[in-house]
Amino acid sequence: MKKKALALFLSVMTAASLLAGCGSGSEKKEETKTETKAEDAKEEVKEAADDAKDAAKDTAEKAEEAVEDAKDAVEEKAEDAKDAVEEKAEDAKEAADEAADKAEEAVDDAKDAVEEKVDEAKDTVAAVGDAAEDAADAAKDAVEEKADEAKDAVDEAKDAVEEKVDESKDAVEEKVDE
Repeated sequence: MKKKALALFLSVMTAASLLAGCGSGSEKKEETKTETKAEDAKEEVKEAADDAKDAAKDTAEKAEEAVEDAKDAVEEKAEDAKDAVEEKAEDAKEAADEAADKAEEAVDDAKDAVEEKVDEAKDTVAAVGDAAEDAADAAKDAVEEKADEAKDAVDEAKDAVEEKVDESKDAVEEKVDE
């Protein structure tokens, strides 16, 4: 807008200077006419400059209003965005708290399950220990019984061998005596 006003002002000044410079110095009538035209041109330039100034002022006011409107719109959008972010943050916090509660509950359940399995394992180990002890006692008794049976069998075999040895001795003596 300033460029247009400046261009208009320069055009009017150029026209005025052309009109003022084209007159002849010998005739006063023409000089007066030229001066009047120059003054008219000067007045027109002043009016054009005032019009341009008013237009620039109006444009500046409109620009100022547009800036204020844009500023208000930006502030409103920023406030809306802030509210949305706060709402999302609150939702995320609630979800995180809920997830933490569920995780804590799952940990407690897992802990209870592990303790239950440990107790079951202890019971199983105790039962296996008792069974092993019973089996060891039974095996010991069986070994002792078999040892006694083997000892009796060895004694019987020994007696049978001695008897056969005695019979063989007797038979050899009889043969020797014959």
